[in-house]
Amino acid sequence: MFEKKLLADIVEWDIYTWSKGILYWNATIDRLFENLDKRVVLDLGARNGGTSLFFATKGLNCICSDLKGPSEQARKLHKRYDVLGLIRYECVDCTSIDYPDNTFDIVAFKSVMGSVGANNNFDNINNAFDEIHRVLKPGGTLLFCENLQGVFLHMFLRKKFAKWASAWNYLSLDYMNQAMARFSDHSLHTYGFFNCMIQDNKAINWFDHKLCQRINPKNQYMCYGHAQK
Repeated sequence: MFEKKLLADIVEWDIYTWSKGILYWNATIDRLFENLDKRVVLDLGARNGGTSLFFATKGLNCICSDLKGPSEQARKLHKRYDVLGLIRYECVDCTSIDYPDNTFDIVAFKSVMGSVGANNNFDNINNAFDEIHRVLKPGGTLLFCENLQGVFLHMFLRKKFAKWASAWNYLSLDYMNQAMARFSDHSLHTYGFFNCMIQDNKAINWFDHKLCQRINPKNQYMCYGHAQK
């Protein structure tokens, strides 16, 4: 189990909701892979380095990437946890990944496709998923967490309080399932309802835990899972 501070540094925001995805990633890696020190991860859209920190603390070699390169904050974070030796920093466009076919054991992203497909550019998102599939080794694994549309209230509040939300492409659960069809196998889960409005409050966490067991997955605002090539 992760210490609270480490999990917060990995997830960065809305810790309670998005940590569901990170804990799922952790269990999936432990189930699917052995000799982790020999595995290489391409972490897409890593920006401030939280998800790359997760992989490095597991002993995985990780490329921490973003379209224009990760932030200086990422390097500071990784230095603080003494994992710089396991991480490389690169500029990577996930719609055109400059690596050969069958390169990586794991490709990962967290809250990336909505930006890649900004202003309803689904061609960009489809290209990104094609590229991810291409650079994964046979049997390799995609780990993902992504924003979903949720219900009307989620979309209304996002657009009202987040400047970037008007361009962000919030995906439907149906679309995510369609995107996974290019892989040989996948598992997709959803979570989150009230935390989109009031984050990391114990009472809200409790309500989300109860509610998300009962409501339609399409009404939840975050999905996470894995897919295998």
